[in-house]
Amino acid sequence: MLETIFLKGLYLKWMEQFNELYPVELRATISEILEVEKRGGKFIYIIEKETGKPIGETFYVALDNLAPLKKDSQLEEYLSRKAAYVFKNSILKEYQGQGYGKLLTEYRVKCMKEEGFEYSIGHARDNGSIKQAKLFGAEVIDTVSNWLNTGEQVFICVLKLNK
Repeated sequence: MLETIFLKGLYLKWMEQFNELYPVELRATISEILEVEKRGGKFIYIIEKETGKPIGETFYVALDNLAPLKKDSQLEEYLSRKAAYVFKNSILKEYQGQGYGKLLTEYRVKCMKEEGFEYSIGHARDNGSIKQAKLFGAEVIDTVSNWLNTGEQVFICVLKLNK
């Protein structure tokens, strides 16, 4: 495993690389990313220390700040409960399966706890995403059968951060 560091902040220069990991319907636009940032979103990147090359990204926002954007009845019970919604936890293909996703998730969870969040909530696809969520102890609270009209089934996961 390469030596890595974490960067906090929004780096739009890497957006296209990470968007390519997702089906077109799930790719974030610049305006969507900027709206998340405007609402207090936190962006974290794991990069190669020596080269500065990106490996992975994650970003999240307080669920209360997201509520006007995301009408999702499964998440309503977590409003006003110190919950954060995770948009992405992505590792570029050449780095997948090497433990970088776990490192990034561990760092994100640490940051969330430091910010006072008690829950980490997100939609997990039926791939490495759901495996990663369960590895950290997230519970599946529901499934969505046609997520964002893509036909894809996803899992709504909640991780209690104060365990």
